Amino acid sequence: MTDGDFCNPEPTPVSQYRNVAMQLTVKFYFIENFVAIKLEATVKVM
Repeated sequence: MTDGDFCNPEPTPVSQYRNVAMQLTVKFYFIENFVAIKLEATVKVM
């Protein structure tokens, strides 16, 4: 691997896909937690 390859800002499709998958996983994880907490609070209020 040369310095040129290493500094190339264009990511490979595989790493790009992995990046997107990671972001979606984290997003869904946080949304699920948020919804669960909201539901719990709503049930407690009722």
